[in-house]
This record gives sequence, structure tokens and C-alpha cells, in this order.
Amino acid sequence: MPYIINNPIYLAQQSIKLEIIMLGILSFVGFTLLVALIAYLATRKTDESSSDGYFLGGRSLTAGVIAGSLLLTNLSTEQIVGLNGSAYTDGLSVMAWETLAAIAMVVTAVFLLPRYLKGGLTTIPQFLAKRFDAVSYTHLTLPTKRIV
Repeated sequence: MPYIINNPIYLAQQSIKLEIIMLGILSFVGFTLLVALIAYLATRKTDESSSDGYFLGGRSLTAGVIAGSLLLTNLSTEQIVGLNGSAYTDGLSVMAWETLAAIAMVVTAVFLLPRYLKGGLTTIPQFLAKRFDAVSYTHLTLPTKRIV
């Protein structure tokens, strides 16, 4: 055992592993700080006391930015790792779920998002209240009010 610890090749391998780990940690911290800085600079002048300011960036965001945010939010560990593992064990049929989700997001971004922005809406319950009446708004929000 002492031979392995004092072996120059073993020590070099451990040094390289440590450098790779440190590089990973530094890149994660650096990227996180970069995102925090960009988010701060982009939102420092927005009024976040209202739902429009908090959820939609003061309505200063365009449909393309919101659609891109929706698409990138959908990319998560579940898609990167989980669906690949499921595809390996169960076949590519599990990928149909994500394909349909992508189609639904495109339809939402192209057809529904411009209507939401034009109508000054923030949430789906607001849309239903404007489109139908306050009763539909109540029916949709009542289950979530009981949870909270």
C-alpha cells in the first residue's frame, strides 16, 4: 500500500482529478455569479410590487424572450438524464412525451402568448375571468387556495 501512495504516476493522477474537480466547482460558481449579475442588471429598474412586474418583468419582455425562457425552463435533468435512461430501458416511445410537449410549447408561444401580452394578462385564471366570468376564475383557483 505505501508503494501506491508514493508512486509518482498515482500522485499525478490524483492531482489531475483534483484540478478537474476544482475547475468544475469554479466554472459552476462563476457561471452562477454571471447569471446573478445579468439578472440583477436586467431587473434593477423593474417594479416588482405588482404581478406584472414580478412575473413578466414589467411587461418589458418580448414574446420571443418569454418563449425562449419557457423552452429553456422545460430542459431539465429529467430530460437530460431521466428520458435517456427510460429510452434505454423501454425504447424510444418515451420520447413521444417530450416531442408532444415541444409541439405544445411552440403552439403556446406562437398563438397564445401574443394574445396574453396584448390582453395584459398574467395568469390563466385571469384569462378565464376575462373570457368567461368570475365563476370560472373561482373554480380554477379554489383548489390551489385550499392547498396554500
